[in-house]
Amino acid sequence: MKHYSIVILPNAEQEIEEAYLYIKNDSPINALKWYHEVYQKIQSLSLLPLRCPLAPENDFFEKEIRHLIVLNYRILFTATEDKVYILHARHGRQQWLKR
Repeated sequence: MKHYSIVILPNAEQEIEEAYLYIKNDSPINALKWYHEVYQKIQSLSLLPLRCPLAPENDFFEKEIRHLIVLNYRILFTATEDKVYILHARHGRQQWLKR
C-alpha cells in the first residue's frame, strides 16, 4: 500500500493551535483530547487520502481540495503523487473558503 508524506502548512498549524487554545479556555482536558484526535486523523491521511470527499471549496480552486471531518472541524487538504498538504483546519460553522 502506498504511503504519502504529510506536510502541514504553517497557516494550518496556526489554525489548529488557535482552536486548541480556544477549547482550552473552557476545558484543558478536552482541548488536549481534541488536539491529539486532530493530529491522529491527519496522520491517517498517509494511507488512502483520496478516500475523503471533495470539499465544497474544490469548486473555487484549480487544485483538488478534499476534506477530512474531525469532530466539528474540517481539515482541508490536497494530495499529490506522494504528499498530502494540510491547507486549513476550519470549524464546521465557518464559511467555506473562496478564491
